[in-house]
Amino acid sequence: MLKDYQSVLKAIYEPAAYFRRVREVGRELDCSKRHFHQPLGHVGRDLRTFLRMAWRMGIRDRGVRRHWWRSMGDCLLHNPRAIRYVGALSALYLHMGPFANQLIHGLASKVEPAPEPSLT
Repeated sequence: MLKDYQSVLKAIYEPAAYFRRVREVGRELDCSKRHFHQPLGHVGRDLRTFLRMAWRMGIRDRGVRRHWWRSMGDCLLHNPRAIRYVGALSALYLHMGPFANQLIHGLASKVEPAPEPSLT
């Protein structure tokens, strides 16, 4: 059962699979009737948040980099009004991706039995 759990975590939180689902959600969201107005101070906050995300996922993390940029670009091209939601789903990966990797590696010691010591 633990091995199955480990394989599910790998499949769900592998960057290509995760961000493929983010792109699908970004394309499917109907934001045509949403008119988002926010105070000017919030624009600065959101810009700083985006820049931190761009640094962490779009530049620093080689395993996530191209998937993150592809998701952002796909959203801006196909459904620009959904960019806040795509950004929020991407931000979740900042926490869930490393946590899933930690679980996967932690389960490895429980799934694979330790070698038995030799009696010689």
